[in-house]
Amino acid sequence: MPGGAWFVTLHVREAGFFDEDVSTNHNRHRNARIEDYMLAIEEITGRGGWVIRIGDPSMTPLPEMERVIDYANGDFRRDWMDLFCVAEGRFYFGMPSGPSSVAVNFGVPTLGTNWFPLGPWPYSEGDIFLHKLFRSKDDGRILSIEDSLKPPFFCSLEPLFFEAQGIEILDNTPDEIRDGVIEMFDALDGKAVYSDEEQAAQDRYRVLADPYHVGLSPRLARDFLAAHPELIGGKAGRRP
Repeated sequence: MPGGAWFVTLHVREAGFFDEDVSTNHNRHRNARIEDYMLAIEEITGRGGWVIRIGDPSMTPLPEMERVIDYANGDFRRDWMDLFCVAEGRFYFGMPSGPSSVAVNFGVPTLGTNWFPLGPWPYSEGDIFLHKLFRSKDDGRILSIEDSLKPPFFCSLEPLFFEAQGIEILDNTPDEIRDGVIEMFDALDGKAVYSDEEQAAQDRYRVLADPYHVGLSPRLARDFLAAHPELIGGKAGRRP
């Protein structure tokens, strides 16, 4: 990476570090596929930035890509470098795992993706996030955020529990993740503009997503919420 270059640090949790590749492992739904982040990576590098992917060598290797450093699979990994990458990036881009807490503690702008379990919510004011969705196997509907946070779902992790409840957990799509990156750049550049309708939807979401009145500081990604009005009680089609 040349001097003066800017970068974004990416962490996508996988099963290997804690040997969680058993289908019934309680952390299975906390993981995601790095392949689903390729469009987002290309969005960052297409703007002239670099992507440093952190993690550990058990993670799926990235293909050779311009301005992408697969630090997780490099032979130059150091604990202090993990912290440096998170602290010095233009923003941190990842999902719920240890590095996301580092970003919050360093005050690094954060884009959270594939957030699971649902509640309590992550990050700080000015951050943006997308969470996983709950879909009923009976009728294919996406559960509202209000229903997703009611007992017994609040903070639930176990795959066998969700199977017993007839609930399928949906990861964020590549397009949703890429659109979140675009919104993050707009926010950092002072270009994020939200219509009255979009802000009203966000305000409605904040009320429904905070049943215990803890407070919800970050924004749910704009296009993600627009694509899933059922989260706040609206009507939507069925996601494939």
